[in-house]
Amino acid sequence: MAPSTNPSGASARPYLLPTDLPKALTWLSVEELDTLAKAIHTEQKRRAASTGNAGVFRIAGKPSRPNPVGPRIGQINAIRAAIKAGVTPTTIAKQFGVTKATVAEIASSRPHQS
Repeated sequence: MAPSTNPSGASARPYLLPTDLPKALTWLSVEELDTLAKAIHTEQKRRAASTGNAGVFRIAGKPSRPNPVGPRIGQINAIRAAIKAGVTPTTIAKQFGVTKATVAEIASSRPHQS
């Protein structure tokens, strides 16, 4: 990796993140953590502007919707069993990562015949 340059143009050694970043963050004071958060936000805005992407960066691991693929056959059968057992649609939706509308659709559909 080529060395990075600082704003004055002088060559500098690249910064490396700790291998256990979450644990390292626990050592920061509240003021240091606030400064880091502001710097990250500024860098995200700069990168979004340079790429023409006006969107906000998402946190890794957070899906944009509960289950983008949809429930699989086994999951559908488990949802049907939960409905039959009297579990509320809201609880089922949270447990399986689907919307209440999906639970209602499964409840009103007929089981597949094998």
